[in-house]
Amino acid sequence: DIKAVLETNLLGTLYGSRAAIKVMKSCRQPLNKQQEAGTKSSSSSIGSNITTTKGHIFNVDGSGSRGNRTPGSAAYGASKAPIPQITATLAKETAEANIGVHVISPGMVTTDLLLRGKPSQGSLRIFNILAEKPETAAAWVVPRMRGVAVAR
Repeated sequence: DIKAVLETNLLGTLYGSRAAIKVMKSCRQPLNKQQEAGTKSSSSSIGSNITTTKGHIFNVDGSGSRGNRTPGSAAYGASKAPIPQITATLAKETAEANIGVHVISPGMVTTDLLLRGKPSQGSLRIFNILAEKPETAAAWVVPRMRGVAVAR
């Protein structure tokens, strides 16, 4: 269903990012110990009563996000194509709040959308070779997400 795909991938990214940014901007975290002591650091020279926001948003891209064709899945491709632009714009808008906005690319993951309909035996073999189970993709992606720092 076109509406469901667009609402999930495109609007979900926009609304989810907007909600996360609002929460992150309202949450204040103490500065590092050097900054709390009121001493100069490489990034700032501010007093101990000031705090800074911090957080990360990870938007998931997919087939179509780099302009590639998505035969049989035009709505999916159209819903993923704007993800890099949305992410870059939000990263620029939130940089001063010390909020990082990133794109993650988990690769082909076996989902209901990928396996919808009745895939041919050839398609199933390709999926078996190229696609990862969701838990496998998550096991690879999540540690890398945890290691991301906000670029200034």
